[in-house]
Amino acid sequence: MHAPEATKLMAAAETLARSLGHPYLGVEHLVLCMCEQPEGSEVRAVLDLLIPNLPGFIHQLREASRLASFSKLPAQLAVTPRLHKILASAQKLAHHKRRKKMRTMDLLDAIIVEGDSLPATLLQQYLFENQPNPHLLQAHYFRGLLANSWKNRT
Repeated sequence: MHAPEATKLMAAAETLARSLGHPYLGVEHLVLCMCEQPEGSEVRAVLDLLIPNLPGFIHQLREASRLASFSKLPAQLAVTPRLHKILASAQKLAHHKRRKKMRTMDLLDAIIVEGDSLPATLLQQYLFENQPNPHLLQAHYFRGLLANSWKNRT
């Protein structure tokens, strides 16, 4: 079950995938749509913290996820196995936070924790190239995730 903001994000990601001619819905579509969230939103604030040059990151992600466009797309886009895994993890994170509905931040947290998707790999690469101490920033972010998880369990 998704919170309204997560439902809108999923719909925007499907629209983006279709506009790019992709016959699937993947993690990269979600992250690109997260990057387009309004300034001041929770997910955008975290992305702005992690990625000081957000337009550059968006460009890199778009270029890396380019595929041949398909002129005829299926009525229902296939969801990649990795995205299925991330959606399940995000739902578990929401449950651990004692929420019935998954939010956009749960999706971002699950993407970062999973770590192997194209957007997560580019984010890690970006952090190593552009941050003076990326390990410190990542450790701080994950420490916050764990603290919130444990705080919400008790």
